[in-house]
Amino acid sequence: MKLKSIIVAVLCICIFAAAAHAESKCGGPGKTKCGDSAKSAAKPAAPAKAPAEKSADATKAKAPAEKAPEFKLPAKLPDVAATVGKEVISGKEINEEVAKNRDQMQKQLAMMPPEKKAMACAYVQPKIDAMPKQVLDNKIFQALVDGYVAKQKITVPEEKLKEVKAKAAAEAEKRGTTLEKMMAEQGLTDEIFTTIAQMDIIQDKMTSEKNVQALVKAHPEYFNGTKVQASHILIGCDPSTATVEQKKAYDELKKINADIKAGKITFEDAAKKSSSCPSKAEGGDLGEFTAEKMAPGFSATAFALKPGEISPIIRTQFGFHIIKLIKRTDGTEKIDPAKLSPKTEKFAKGILMSQMFDKVIDLGFSELPIVINKSDSK
Repeated sequence: MKLKSIIVAVLCICIFAAAAHAESKCGGPGKTKCGDSAKSAAKPAAPAKAPAEKSADATKAKAPAEKAPEFKLPAKLPDVAATVGKEVISGKEINEEVAKNRDQMQKQLAMMPPEKKAMACAYVQPKIDAMPKQVLDNKIFQALVDGYVAKQKITVPEEKLKEVKAKAAAEAEKRGTTLEKMMAEQGLTDEIFTTIAQMDIIQDKMTSEKNVQALVKAHPEYFNGTKVQASHILIGCDPSTATVEQKKAYDELKKINADIKAGKITFEDAAKKSSSCPSKAEGGDLGEFTAEKMAPGFSATAFALKPGEISPIIRTQFGFHIIKLIKRTDGTEKIDPAKLSPKTEKFAKGILMSQMFDKVIDLGFSELPIVINKSDSK
């Protein structure tokens, strides 16, 4: 789905939050900028016999209306912003979406008291500047999801599609509109509803009771309070980054790992020198943690290591990692796979879903190369 309505709502909140902040910081609406009204009231009235002068003085007494600050449009994306495999992502559509959102924000700004506008504008402008990349990143990720779903070759039963549309219709009703109008406004199509239905089917299958119980039985250490202390080296790389940049990040970490294995540098010194995680200051040491405290794929790798062992390169939503296990403290909580608490079941399902997520982002590294074109000048 398009993110337009969500982005507008978030930015509206930002504007009014900034306004409230401005009031608390600047003394509230009772203070004026220069006291023009008070000065005007102190002026003696013009003689009654000169109505023309009185009119002129009355005009002067009115403070000139200050021009409201304006949100600037960020740099436009090129007509073809990116490609993901064979799928083309339209920069023109993103630019239009950003412009519409900017215009709506401008209307919100115009309704605010004058003394709050400058602060609100300064607060929200950076968020508007970031919108093209945020929308593009989401569209790239959606293209990867579409690619993953297509590989699964899932047929959607008619009843499932009706269920998805019924949920959308209920959401439209909450917004005081109809499903047809919401589809037109947000660019929703039957194809998008089919993809949503396919994702629901995949999720239900991956997080079935059978799979959850199998995971807990195979890896009780994820759930019984076991703790590990580990260090890592991260080369940051978002899943929506261009494939050529992803491969540079991978190759950089591959060389670091090789240098560590060859004894050219210690793991700790390499972390201090090259890691993009704040833990670099501690040589990559993350301290002790249980499995749910980290990204599931990261925890799974760390928990499989022996003290002193270094992992192969792994990928999470944060980028590429190598992990070194420092120590392990086994948990003692008894876990019955057939009688899981809601919290444990939710965590287990999260691990299973993360496995799908990992497969989705891997597509952008291999089968569905991401190419991002440079922005046009303003």
